[in-house]
Amino acid sequence: MKNTLRLYFNTITLLCLCICLFSLIFATLYYFNMIHTNVFHISNWICSIFSYGLAGFYLGYHQKKKALYSALCIVLCFSIPILILHHTTIYNYLDLLSKVMIFVILCMFAYSKKQTS
Repeated sequence: MKNTLRLYFNTITLLCLCICLFSLIFATLYYFNMIHTNVFHISNWICSIFSYGLAGFYLGYHQKKKALYSALCIVLCFSIPILILHHTTIYNYLDLLSKVMIFVILCMFAYSKKQTS
């Protein structure tokens, strides 16, 4: 149980740190007028998808069993507050759905690759 909670904590920490790092980099570039507003938003979206994918891959690779349940649990813990805090538009739903799908798909991909090797 302790190892499972440590894995969840490491996954959530990796996800939060990657998102904060990329946001800080692009916010700095935007603040000094090195990138345009549209580029800022698109790059934040792409890098957040990359961060979710990296965290999902990490979870799937280190999970011993039931990786899908673990991935869905973490996704629900992140999705519900995001849906509550954001406005309800179709763009926000698609943005969150793309991140969730990448997280789950890469988690299951890493888990299946680890099981076959």
